[in-house]
Amino acid sequence: MIVVDHLSLLHGIVPPGVLLLTGTGLAVTVLRRSRRWWSVTLPRLAAATGVVVAGLGWYLRHSGTVEDHYPPTFGLWIGASLLALLVAVAGWRSAAHWRRVVSVAAVPLTVASAFLLINAHYGYWPTVGDLLGHPLPNETTSRALAGLLGRRAGSVPNDWLRPKNAGKGAADVAPVPATPGGLHGVLAPLDIPPGTSGFEHRPGTLYLPPAFFDTPRPQLPVIVMLSGTPSGPDAWPRAGFAPQTADAYASRHQGVAPILAFVDHNGSFANDTECVDGPRGNAETFLSHDVPRFLSAMLHVPLDPRHWAIAGFSEGGTCAFELGVRHPDVYGAFIDLAGDRAPNLGSATNTLHTLYGGNRAAMAAHDPTNLLRPLRFRNLSGWFVAGASDTGHVAVANGLTRAASSAGITTSEAIMPGAHDWQFAAAAFRAVLPSVTQRLAALPGTGTATGVA
Repeated sequence: MIVVDHLSLLHGIVPPGVLLLTGTGLAVTVLRRSRRWWSVTLPRLAAATGVVVAGLGWYLRHSGTVEDHYPPTFGLWIGASLLALLVAVAGWRSAAHWRRVVSVAAVPLTVASAFLLINAHYGYWPTVGDLLGHPLPNETTSRALAGLLGRRAGSVPNDWLRPKNAGKGAADVAPVPATPGGLHGVLAPLDIPPGTSGFEHRPGTLYLPPAFFDTPRPQLPVIVMLSGTPSGPDAWPRAGFAPQTADAYASRHQGVAPILAFVDHNGSFANDTECVDGPRGNAETFLSHDVPRFLSAMLHVPLDPRHWAIAGFSEGGTCAFELGVRHPDVYGAFIDLAGDRAPNLGSATNTLHTLYGGNRAAMAAHDPTNLLRPLRFRNLSGWFVAGASDTGHVAVANGLTRAASSAGITTSEAIMPGAHDWQFAAAAFRAVLPSVTQRLAALPGTGTATGVA
């Protein structure tokens, strides 16, 4: 199973192999000698497929299920799956036994191909193990995490123990994962009580760097990590390779790296709260109140905005910017990776009613035009990053950088190679982590703003 877990769904033999089998199966299923098949049956099946796919696309867009733009080829791939099913049913009676077997096999193959092609576009599940939700490297359990936090070395596997210094006794052994290639942090389940917000959410994941277990423990910054939608809190540790990025940083800095908290801000895979308080839940209160207070109490980390940041990709990037500028007393820095200009669910009308419950004042309070008044902020830092091929978000990053800088925010902007996918997000986080960590370690002041909404 371990070998299968590491099979890539983005590269290697699996994608081309499945596509080849799919193409062969469809060819055998579709290619027939009957004149009526080519002149009547197949055109009707293709037309029916087109109508269904068009109707599905209309529904997803107008129901608010899918708000982000997606390539027209998605419809072609989904349509191929439906056409394979219709062809198998329509040709069942006249087909030979072997052709029936192939036509039945072609249906799941086309579904698998559609999945692989869509997954390749976003890079959401890099491997089979990620798709199946199997444990990540250095991932422990909630019980083991309690032992780690309680400094009970006996609850930690022996291969996670590293002598602090030569000549010290067993009591000075720190529970830090060690490998020949360098230090590794610990991943553990993170289930934050809804507290004040009452926000229903999925469990997340916590990354603790090696230095967290040092004695005395150095002051470590905290970065709350948000994914986009459709997605979940496991996107950053899997598709975004954030733990590996933090491990690489820790290996170059004597085990020191930020604590990363991968939390859920949407409640379900396809839901979209845009991290505001509204009909879809009090996500903003959850992220600005419940999350930092729970992490502070559990990890014994001071609630000091000088050492707290919030980061996100896509919808999560929009959230990171909004939470940074609306709650600078909580987060002293934000990382906006290809986020939108403001929280939105497509049209302004849909956004107002679905996201804010018709509350125009709440919608205006999240508008950057009102938030980024000149010289409003002090001691708040922001990073805006977009992929060069993602032209819409490049324009957003340019505009927000200028406005944020005028508002007194210390800004950094970068346009990197890449599109609006998790490959870009992983590379962007890897690029900004050193400067963000250095800033959080030396940020002066209290991260306050004047007249915060």
